[in-house]
Amino acid sequence: MPIFRPEGVPAVRRHFELVTETAPTVIVAFQGWNDVSGAALDAVDHLVTQTKARLWADIDPQDYYDFQVNQPRVDVVDGERRIIWRTTEVHHAVVAGVGDVLLVKGIEPSFRWKAFLDELLTMLDDVNPRRVVLCGVLDGEVAHTRPFPVAFTSPQPVTRAAHDARTPTYIGPTGIVGVLVDALGRTAYETLSMWVTVPRYALGGPQPKVSLTVVSALERLLETPLPLADLEEQARAWERGVSDLVAEDGEMASYVDTLENTVDVTELPEASGDAIAQEFEQFLRRRDDDQL
Repeated sequence: MPIFRPEGVPAVRRHFELVTETAPTVIVAFQGWNDVSGAALDAVDHLVTQTKARLWADIDPQDYYDFQVNQPRVDVVDGERRIIWRTTEVHHAVVAGVGDVLLVKGIEPSFRWKAFLDELLTMLDDVNPRRVVLCGVLDGEVAHTRPFPVAFTSPQPVTRAAHDARTPTYIGPTGIVGVLVDALGRTAYETLSMWVTVPRYALGGPQPKVSLTVVSALERLLETPLPLADLEEQARAWERGVSDLVAEDGEMASYVDTLENTVDVTELPEASGDAIAQEFEQFLRRRDDDQL
């Protein structure tokens, strides 16, 4: 009996027959290039847990991931030690005020991106979603003590008009989120990218305030409350912890004070989509320079 998927067996594994009552909303996050802190993926993980979403489908990782980069782990499941292979998963939930929701969470693939894209688009075509929201996090000149800027972009004029979103203007290397946005923008599915800007000086470890920002932005977009559990409390604790560390470094404290003053003078930069778009392009240029 083969241990791994035999040749000819589909890479996408569906775990139950999905019957939806509404055109689903799809929320997507990938660990990797488009999520500098991992907080977008953490936000989708949070929603999977809090909505009690069921695993509907996943992608066999052996075709798309380098296991020396994304190593499997040993864990205990139902009292038994098992190897857990990290991959891309699609979970289904029913959310009050929204209806059917698919939560896509995974890792940016290591190779065969076009085939990976085909797998995801085929799954989406099967459920004919109403909208797809792709979540990303970038770093910038923002203060951890202030609300983090959020920007929405869309390649579709009708979607931009409906949600006051911006036109994507970035030109250069991109991640799997950018590839998906390009492909989905050519479909009839309402396609949006959400970008949260986070402090460049506070990227280490989990960032619950960033995840809270992602979930709160989704609440506003979907016009319905989403379960927060203790995310707000975690966000406050994270902010206090970063403030304590900043206070120990006079130069850093002065830098953060300057950022706070800038935010206060401009009455919170999240009100300016142009400013966020400019920050995003600066972030991507820095990424390009780092790869040279």
